[in-house]
Amino acid sequence: MPARSHGTTRQILTNVWPVAFRLTPTYHLPDASGITPAFLDAEGIDLVIWDVDGTLMSYHAKRVASPLVATLSEVTRNPHHRHFILSNCDEQRFETLGEIFPSLPLFRGYVLDDKWVSRVRRGTLDTHSRDAVRELLQRGGWQVRKPDARLVPAIMEEAGVRDPQRTLVVGDQFLTDVATAHLAGARSAKVDTLEPASFPRSIQTTQRIERTFYRLTNRPRA
Repeated sequence: MPARSHGTTRQILTNVWPVAFRLTPTYHLPDASGITPAFLDAEGIDLVIWDVDGTLMSYHAKRVASPLVATLSEVTRNPHHRHFILSNCDEQRFETLGEIFPSLPLFRGYVLDDKWVSRVRRGTLDTHSRDAVRELLQRGGWQVRKPDARLVPAIMEEAGVRDPQRTLVVGDQFLTDVATAHLAGARSAKVDTLEPASFPRSIQTTQRIERTFYRLTNRPRA
C-alpha cells in the first residue's frame, strides 16, 4: 500500500483552526540568540524544541548561522535544560541534520494503522533504520508534521518533562511552530526568518500568506 500524502499544508489546514485566533507567540524575538540559559531559567523553561530552517540557519544550509553558533553552543551545554530538534524536513534532510547537530536529539513522529510511532536520532544513532522507515511508509504510515497536537507531548515524554508550560517551541513560522506549541499548551518563541530569500519561491509565497493570515486573525497582547 503506498504511503498516504500528509504534507505540511494539509496538516496546517487540518490542525490550525483550533488555535487560529491564538497565534500570538508567548515571546517575539528578533532571532534565536535571545534563547539563553539565563532567559530559560528566568522563564521556568525545562525543555526547548527547536525548528531549524529559517530559525537556526538559512534554507537547507549545512551549518548554523554564524551569529547563532556561540549562543546555541552555550544554551545546549547547560545541564539544566533539555533540547530537541523538530523539523518538517524530508527523510534525507533528517539524516543530514543528524550530522549537523551530532549532540542534539532529533525527533520525528509517524502514524501507522492509527498508532503513534516515535523516532529519535542522535547523530548517526537512530531508533529507526532507513529500511524500517521505508517499510513503515510503504505500509501506509505517514510522517506527522507541524502543526500537530501530538508532537510536543511525545517529545516531552522522551525528555522526561511533564508540564507543557515548562516547554518552549522556538521557530520562525506562526502556522507551524507557534501553532504546534499552542495546540499542546506549551509556550512559543517566534523569531524572524533567517535569510528568507534562501527559501524556494513556493515557501516564500506560503510565508507571505501566513503573515497576512496572522495579521487578520491575531492582535498583539496588550
